[in-house]
Amino acid sequence: EEEEDDDGEEPEKEKEKEKEGKGKEKEKEKDKKPHHIPLPQKNVLDPSLLGPCAKDAYALLQDLCALTAGDMPSFLKLQSISATFGLELLEILLSANSYLFIEVPIFRQVLPDRICPLLLRCFLQVAQDFSFGVRLLRVINVFLLRYGVSMITEVEVLLMRLSKLLESEHPEWLHVVAVEVLRGIFGDKKLISCVYENCDAKGSSSTSIFKDLVHGLTSYVRVAFQLDWTAVSLEEVMNSKFRCMDRLNTAQAPLLKDAYRIYAGVACVLALAHSLHDLIRGLPSNADKFKLYAAIAMDSSPVMLTCMSAVLDHSDEEIIYQQVMKAIENAVYSFGTLKLHVQRDSYLSLLCKHAMPSPPVESALTTKNTHAIKAVLNIAHCMGNILDTSWGVTLRTVEQLHILFATGSAASAAAAAASATTAADAPATAADAAVAAAEKAAEEESNDVVIITHAINALWQSTQHLDTSSLIHLLHALVNLSTQTLKSLNAVEGTEASMATTNFALLKLFETLHVNLLRIGDLWETAAAHVVDVSRHKNSGMRSFVVRSLLNLVMACLAADRAEIRPQEVSDVPRTKLMDQMQVPFLDVIQAMTRSPFSDTHTATLESLYKIIQSAGQVLSQGWQLILDILSTEAKENDRFIPTAFTSIHLISTDFLPALPREYLGMYISAVGFYGVQTVEVNISLTSGEILWNIADFLAQQTAAAAELQEEQQQEQPFAGSDVTMAPEFRDLWLGFFFELKKLVNDERADVRTTVLSTLFKALGTHGAVLPLGVWDSCIWDIVFPLMQDVREVCTTGKHDQPEVAPKQTPKQSRDGGAKILVHHSRDSSQKQWDQTLVQTCEGVTRTLRGAFSRLRELPRFAEAWERLLGHLEEMAERRSAEVAQCAARELHSAMCKFAEEREAFPELWEKCWTVLESLTASYIKTKEFAPKYLPVADVVTNLGELYDTHEQQLQPDDIMRMMKLLREISLLEIEEFRDDNGLTSVQASMGRLLDVIAARAVASGRDSVVEYSVDTVSFLVLKAICLPFPLTEAEAAAAQPQPSASLVPFARRMAECCCGTTLPTASLTVRCACAPQLLAALGAAAALRHTHHASPLWAPALDAFVAAARVAVAAAAESRDTALLACVCNAFCHGAHAFLFPPHAAIPAAPFPLAQLNADESKDVVLVASFAGFALSVAEAGEETADLERELLAVVSEGCALCDTREALARACYSALFELCRVGTRVEPIATPIAVDMCRRVLTELAAAASHSKGQLVEAMVVLTELRTLKTRPDAFSPTTFDRDAVPLTTEDAAAHTHLLELYPVLCRCALVSERDVRELLVELLVAVGVYFLHSKPQQQ
Repeated sequence: EEEEDDDGEEPEKEKEKEKEGKGKEKEKEKDKKPHHIPLPQKNVLDPSLLGPCAKDAYALLQDLCALTAGDMPSFLKLQSISATFGLELLEILLSANSYLFIEVPIFRQVLPDRICPLLLRCFLQVAQDFSFGVRLLRVINVFLLRYGVSMITEVEVLLMRLSKLLESEHPEWLHVVAVEVLRGIFGDKKLISCVYENCDAKGSSSTSIFKDLVHGLTSYVRVAFQLDWTAVSLEEVMNSKFRCMDRLNTAQAPLLKDAYRIYAGVACVLALAHSLHDLIRGLPSNADKFKLYAAIAMDSSPVMLTCMSAVLDHSDEEIIYQQVMKAIENAVYSFGTLKLHVQRDSYLSLLCKHAMPSPPVESALTTKNTHAIKAVLNIAHCMGNILDTSWGVTLRTVEQLHILFATGSAASAAAAAASATTAADAPATAADAAVAAAEKAAEEESNDVVIITHAINALWQSTQHLDTSSLIHLLHALVNLSTQTLKSLNAVEGTEASMATTNFALLKLFETLHVNLLRIGDLWETAAAHVVDVSRHKNSGMRSFVVRSLLNLVMACLAADRAEIRPQEVSDVPRTKLMDQMQVPFLDVIQAMTRSPFSDTHTATLESLYKIIQSAGQVLSQGWQLILDILSTEAKENDRFIPTAFTSIHLISTDFLPALPREYLGMYISAVGFYGVQTVEVNISLTSGEILWNIADFLAQQTAAAAELQEEQQQEQPFAGSDVTMAPEFRDLWLGFFFELKKLVNDERADVRTTVLSTLFKALGTHGAVLPLGVWDSCIWDIVFPLMQDVREVCTTGKHDQPEVAPKQTPKQSRDGGAKILVHHSRDSSQKQWDQTLVQTCEGVTRTLRGAFSRLRELPRFAEAWERLLGHLEEMAERRSAEVAQCAARELHSAMCKFAEEREAFPELWEKCWTVLESLTASYIKTKEFAPKYLPVADVVTNLGELYDTHEQQLQPDDIMRMMKLLREISLLEIEEFRDDNGLTSVQASMGRLLDVIAARAVASGRDSVVEYSVDTVSFLVLKAICLPFPLTEAEAAAAQPQPSASLVPFARRMAECCCGTTLPTASLTVRCACAPQLLAALGAAAALRHTHHASPLWAPALDAFVAAARVAVAAAAESRDTALLACVCNAFCHGAHAFLFPPHAAIPAAPFPLAQLNADESKDVVLVASFAGFALSVAEAGEETADLERELLAVVSEGCALCDTREALARACYSALFELCRVGTRVEPIATPIAVDMCRRVLTELAAAASHSKGQLVEAMVVLTELRTLKTRPDAFSPTTFDRDAVPLTTEDAAAHTHLLELYPVLCRCALVSERDVRELLVELLVAVGVYFLHSKPQQQ
């Protein structure tokens, strides 16, 4: 009764869901919770607490699961039921009571506890019986579809078992039923999303359920699609609504047709495609599920693509491939939305492949082609925003279709005529039927062609709905297609009318730009470069079309601005005028098109520019700069097109001069000037002159208006001043106007330059009187000095041609109609004439400044004017011309002499003179020598000597040091000149005398800074003579690799000898202390040349100077009591001495100066080592904190002591110096004695330990024993290690003075076995001395 009431009162709601592409509807029954019977308590988990009905229902469900599994029930009074019947009951219960299993926890718990284990248990025998297997899979299907989302763990297990059913060892019917179940699963978008998210997306640790299912489906499709498609009717199977899993009335598996096996796989794949589309439809790109859905789509793509491609390749049934193409559209949408470009392109390429008819191309379109074309166009129309790079393959197909329709009409007519002829030959009745069929087919095809053609034409109009990014991708695709088309074209002449079939992409590119005119600012960059490329193509029709199309596009923008077109979407923000936005990009392309190598395109582009100016001249603003740049370039670079380009120049002058922005008027004046100097047509030059006068009239009007306004303002402010100033912009324009006249100075004819220079300098005085003082100042700065600069630059880059000679017979007319004339031999070349022009310009500017000196004094930039003149003199030094160089040096020398007297009034000009002189000197050094045999540095040295002699009292120390700095730089110049007996050139001899005079007078006058700089100059010369940097740091000195400079070595030697012999000893203590370290470093590095360049004449004098300078430096540092300075001097001396005495092995060349030859010069070593003792004593006298310095000096000596094997003389000298410092009474004794004792112990120990002795070892031992024999030390001079000082009674003076022998007594005893007679005699003598001094024994005669 409860069930009847339930059935009678419970409302049922049916939901119809159309399966896209399958043509059938499936009703799903959804149960509603009964209103009069409450559900069991949701919080009850104990069956005993349920109500009566609920308790019975729960018990019934438990027994049903037990009976189906073959177990005994506990509630029902039954022994058993068949498993198939139990499965059917379970299917009914799960289907009809989903609310119960979802809403009530105790019933929901039955699903994982009883039903799912039951299903897994039944899986073991699913393949044994068809009836059982079908019912089991039906229950699984219901379980998955209704409860799969909430039972993901159980679903994972069931789906894993289901994927195993698709393996090849199972029966065929089981494969089909499994695919039918899989179709339902793939058709549930929520289920597949949940499964993938909870299984596959978890990573390698989880089971890839979805991938396994797709893999199983792939295996099934691969096998099924190998069947014979020729006798297969998928449409018949689809209409029959047959399902293998619905065959419950038979115990045996039905015989499955090939068609159904194929259709089952196709239907499953289509369900997957539609579910994927439903998942992704409307999904934003930033959604949380975006990556998840992308992964699902990527895993689904291969089987979908394989299946759809096979269906389209093998099936000719319209309803089937319609569904497949619809699924492909969905796939394109899905993959495009998910940004899976490779997959999207694969499906789109599949459609495009079937959109074109099979070869031959003239064959008619099939129905499949038509549907594929419509699908492609539907994608292009509706999904353009997701195509991105796929626009390329899409538009390639559209282009092929367009060409096919454009060229295939004649073929279609021929085919129709052939069909009619064939039908006429047949019997009457058959002929009528054939004709009717042919006419019907032709009409259908014609209708399809019309529809497709209309869709293609409408495609470009629909691009206005695309977003900007997608539209740019579309334009890129059109550009690529057009580029490919251009590569296939040849130079055959074409017409613009054939563009529809010749270059469809280019045609549609401009059409798209026209449609999207309001967004052209964002799109033009994509098309601009291609437009330029087309303008340079070899096909004239293409070039003509692109020029005309660009002009039409510009005119369309202009028309849109005039009509004030507004976007479809009303916006409160006013739209920017298209021409304001696009005039520069358009003109950029036009400028590039003028560089086309084809004259017809070049001319057409200039004509288009003329039309643009004519139509849009009033609205052009920033575009004028490009226009004038284009026109100026034509005048400068393209003589062939000057007449065409000049029409635009003339048009601007006559119609648009008032519209030309003031900031571009100067450019226009320059452009007119370019056409004025051209030599193609004289009429253009004459007309340019008229245009310049038109500009002058326009400027006069504008200047007059500005002056009137200024006068009115001054009347309102009477105390503002009486001098009427000109507005800056008019001043610049006037100066620009004069500048065009000034350009004639650059004419290639010397007589024209001479005349123009004379006229110009006179005209300045005439016109300067009528201009305000500020404008006159501007003329000086903007005309006179730039003129000089221009002449200098033209002179620098002037033509070096052959001398001009007179014609023998009839004078050959030059370009301007004049005949060539004879010239003087000093001006018989273009170079000489330009040099004369430069000199004339320099003299003219100088005369102008001197002539207007009184008025120029009133200008605030008077001093700067002289500085500019001096700057030009500096620049003139760059010319390799003796005439120009002499002119610059002459003018500069006179200026320096003048400003030396007036340095207090014009200190900045005096400084500028020095700057120019330094620059001139640098330039002369760079040039070295001028033709013919003119040496400008000699004049510099001479001028410096004259300046010092005549103005010594006015010269400050800084001036003298700058003078010496110039002499330094000149000294580095390698001049191929005669040298005297000392190896000096005349320039070096002059510099030496001047430097000697400067140093001597500086010492006498007490100018320490000058003296110090003089000594530093010597250091500089020495370092440069050996190719080392100045100043030389300690690190650089350590890594130095000196290389003698043949040209500078004699001069450096001469200056070093003079400095160390005269200047340094007589200099003040401050100078000696300041200059000594760097001088020692330089001389030490030069002395080290002995080891690498023994033949150099510099190293020996450098060593002598090094010793002399060290003697002066150490004495000065010790006198100053400056420990830091003393340390610096000692370090420099020790480093130089060490580098001289002990070169690194790598620095000693194997040839031609081996070590044996170097030993021949050890007398120099002995002299150097001999100075150590004196230096050490001087250092010790300087203070109490010099112990480290003393040790540093002794370290060098100690290192030389160990070289007896190779350098005996050096070692003897080192031992002598060391023991000299150990004598009683010296302040170095406490430091030197321990060192000497340790060294003796080492030598004697090695002597005693050696089985055989080398000559060097014996010599060293004898030297040591000899020095020990005479050495006397204080008792506390060292710390004994072999005896206790307190235990040894020092009763005599000899014992106290010879404690070192007692310290060495053990090692002396060990040496007693040495067989060398001389050594034994010395040992005996020392041992006897020990006995006498400490044991009080008397020596016995041997």
